[in-house]
Amino acid sequence: MITRANVAAYLHAGFSAFATAAGQAATDDGATGYGPGIDNALRALGYTESQLSAAEVDESQRAAYFALADYHTARRLWRVLGARATSVSLGPASINYAGMVNAIKLIMDDAAAEMTLQGYAVGPGWSSGTLTLDWIDAEPTA
Repeated sequence: MITRANVAAYLHAGFSAFATAAGQAATDDGATGYGPGIDNALRALGYTESQLSAAEVDESQRAAYFALADYHTARRLWRVLGARATSVSLGPASINYAGMVNAIKLIMDDAAAEMTLQGYAVGPGWSSGTLTLDWIDAEPTA
């Protein structure tokens, strides 16, 4: 079984530099850390709000869980870092927020592609059902 702690450790390995630059906690903290990304991944997997804090995901859903967590964490950090999309230099230290925004967007796009492979599509758009044109009569041919 995959626990929240397993996913938080995985996210920390990949996103800790981005989280630090964004001023976010690099833990499974509810509001500012990896918690929102983990929660959104669990919601997409069908877990209810009351199950989120203690959810354990079966190994058969590993790839989907990690891809969903990657995507939702990257999306959140992309938004936070996007608000600071400039480069800052303070003496010998500098932070290139614009470069980080571009890098995190690539990670987010890669995670979205993996999610699609796992059967969890994301992105803009909407769907309201199926449109058929069965009611239109064929035009007579002479």
